[in-house]
Amino acid sequence: AETARRVLAPSDLVAKPEPPVMTPFGAGRQERLRRGKLIHLLFQHLPELPEKARRKAAEAFLKRQADLAPAQRKEMADAAMGVLEDKRFAAVFGPGGRPEAPVIGEIGQSTINGRVDRLVITDGEILVVDYKTDRPAPLVVDEVGDSYVAQMAAYRAVLSGRWPDRPIRCLLVWTDGPKLMEIPPSALDTAIKSMRA
Repeated sequence: AETARRVLAPSDLVAKPEPPVMTPFGAGRQERLRRGKLIHLLFQHLPELPEKARRKAAEAFLKRQADLAPAQRKEMADAAMGVLEDKRFAAVFGPGGRPEAPVIGEIGQSTINGRVDRLVITDGEILVVDYKTDRPAPLVVDEVGDSYVAQMAAYRAVLSGRWPDRPIRCLLVWTDGPKLMEIPPSALDTAIKSMRA
């Protein structure tokens, strides 16, 4: 008889998940969650537009959120554009990018079924990008949570089967800052060895 394979989300690969950024009933929780969701949507759609049209499109989108105060709209637009206009992020939001890209493959005895915020495919490399809009950016990459590193390691492991001839880089984009942070290959290698898949 064929052994049934487990289907896991990358977040299921570590025994101790990342703690929530906010307490379930903390003051302002819903507002911060909504902010993260709206900025995420801006990152998803604005890169497909010409650079000169992005800010106007962001402002128009946020204006449709009638319950937001003008100061909230401005802060969100500035946060999103601060990332999109930062030269350090040029490769992330440049040609070859795909938003909300599914990543499905096998690791060990499990099938990984996930979705990356942005996948950038070029002739020279593959970029796996995850947006972090709901928590402060850590000061250094060593402070990134284990579950985040494990998720990126799982994506890299699956994608390396499809593009074995290209380096696969895993990056986190923090809107707090903004800050671009690459997970070192050594950290990804360690994470993949310790997974429970």
